[in-house]
Order: sequence, then C-alpha cells, then structure tokens
Amino acid sequence: MLSDGEAAELRSFLTIGTRPDVKAVATESLLGLSAHRDGCRFLHSKPELIAALVELTSDPSVAIVKDCYHILINLSADETLHQVIVNKVKVLPLLLKNLLDPGYLFSDQICTILSNLTRHEKTCRTVF
Repeated sequence: MLSDGEAAELRSFLTIGTRPDVKAVATESLLGLSAHRDGCRFLHSKPELIAALVELTSDPSVAIVKDCYHILINLSADETLHQVIVNKVKVLPLLLKNLLDPGYLFSDQICTILSNLTRHEKTCRTVF
C-alpha cells in the first residue's frame, strides 16, 4: 500500500486543474487499488482521496470521470466503506443531482453505486 506521504502526493494530482495525463495515471492507480479488498481497506482510511474522486466526477475529461465512477462502484460494493462514502464524503447529493439530469452520461454508473449502497439495511435507511 501507499505511505501517508505517497497518498498525500497522489491526492494532490486529483484536482480539476491537474494536467489530464497526470490525472489519468492517478485515477488508474486508484482504480487498480479499488479492485482489491486490501486496496479498499486502504481507501477506507483515506476519505480525502474518495472525496477528491467525487469532485473529479465533474472533470471535463470523460475518461477521467468514467474512471472515478468505476472506482466509486468498486468501493460501494464493499459494505465497510458505505459509511465513509455516505457520511464522511457525503456523495449522495451530487449523485442524486446528476442522476436527475436527463442528459448525464454516467446515470447507469450512479444507479450501480446506489444499488450497491442499498444492499445493506443500515445504509439503505441513510440513502432513502
């Protein structure tokens, strides 16, 4: 896993103003981490990285946004991350706002995230 310093450096690349090629490498790294239980556990302890990914869902690059949503799908599949995603990162208002936009390209991914979050009763009550 990454050290705290490496995680902070990675976080610095997850901004709208970062060069697209650098953002792509950063999001691809997190996508790889999110595909494994150990990576999800690591990200559980780094809500600031998850919050940065949520912010990047408004990036002008469709590829970056797609990676961010796939990471959020992976993370939302892990019940231990539900409270971080919903209560610390507070992702629901943004997801619901985007979902209500008829032209939003990533509505299917948002539905997958919401489906993952509502599989467990405790989080389902928070979502609805």
